[in-house]
Amino acid sequence: MKTLQIVEHIHERIANKRENFVQKISLNLLKAYDLITFEDLDVKGMTKNHCLANDIAGESWSKLITITTYKTE
Repeated sequence: MKTLQIVEHIHERIANKRENFVQKISLNLLKAYDLITFEDLDVKGMTKNHCLANDIAGESWSKLITITTYKTE
């Protein structure tokens, strides 16, 4: 039971760090540029490459697009 709590705490910290990073990046983009466009990438296809899959999945690209779009409105 104690181990489960430790693992949950670690996952929560990682999620919070990712969220904080995405918030900071989106704010920096809005301050720096008048026009922001995002390329429509095939993320599912990119994750089929076993060498890059873990890195691509951990980057939260869709979350960055969602938050940046929300902040621009």
